[in-house]
Amino acid sequence: MGNSDFAGLDINATTNSVSDAASGMPAWVDQLAPLGITGLVSGLVVAIATHLLTVRRGRDEWLRELQIKANREFYGSAQDLMTYVVDGRLLQPIIPPGTQLGAVPDEIAKRRTGLNQKALELLTVGQERTVKVAGTATRILPRFAYLAVPLPGTEHSAALAQRNQAIAMMSQLLEQLGAVLRGDVGLLRRRQRRALDQTCDLFNSIKVECEVDDPRFKESPDLLKIFGDWQVRPLSGADPPADIEQYRLDTLQTYIDTPDDRHAIQAVAVKAGDEPWRLGIVRSLPVVVDFEILKDAIRLITGHIHGFDCKFSPKLIANPGVNAYAWIDIDESACQAEQPKVVAPHY
Repeated sequence: MGNSDFAGLDINATTNSVSDAASGMPAWVDQLAPLGITGLVSGLVVAIATHLLTVRRGRDEWLRELQIKANREFYGSAQDLMTYVVDGRLLQPIIPPGTQLGAVPDEIAKRRTGLNQKALELLTVGQERTVKVAGTATRILPRFAYLAVPLPGTEHSAALAQRNQAIAMMSQLLEQLGAVLRGDVGLLRRRQRRALDQTCDLFNSIKVECEVDDPRFKESPDLLKIFGDWQVRPLSGADPPADIEQYRLDTLQTYIDTPDDRHAIQAVAVKAGDEPWRLGIVRSLPVVVDFEILKDAIRLITGHIHGFDCKFSPKLIANPGVNAYAWIDIDESACQAEQPKVVAPHY
């Protein structure tokens, strides 16, 4: 029996329930009448029934209080992430000035940890629908947050347009999240509660996908335009190139050593301090490998590293003040294999 069921019960309903429970006593109780014990047994049955009803009602009220508290704290943690994205980044940069990317948890990562913690607390007391929506929120809200906060040196028009879109999506998601959290503890009107299933389905269907993963991109891919919009320079060059060929090199004189072997780098995307991204890719790669690595570089760069999932998980090479993301050992079979999509904003 849920909280909403108890809302319609009054004192008469409770009394009737107890009386009904007492009237259903077995025949042997009536046989005790001459002994004067019938009244005692009847009173005992009524007392037990009343106690059980009271305990159940008290338990439901206690659980509802826990749910309201957990819902409120989870929503507050999500709102804290949104507040940082909108205003806090101006007071608290995503990484401290002069700090290398990845050297310390960034401000979004800190808030993501807090959101995950509140989701775990909600898991123990929340309604099934609430728990499912909270799980989706912990996956996608931090991704939108990363898309909305440009890295140092990347605050150009393309990044700012993406920021506005991501903030709009976060606002919509927070509104839907709030409706579900309120509805599952009985704080919405009946008409509003009827729409909750549709709201949940819409919320849980949101995907965070890069432009290059949009099916429409396959019809007319224009990698050079995206790199140009995002101000991506060649490894040696002051401006975005007019031809994608300028990103290509005969060789990259860098290797990655592993316990098993030494691997030549096929492509590298470099982010140094407050500078824009730089990109280099080996010229001799098979066409499909070249194309898929360049698409992966777009996922990395436009997602500000964490917003989108890269298909090939480039390896981080950290040097003082410089982060380089290298693609190694990508072959044609890996490019042609169907990769699982990770739920994440679809523009």
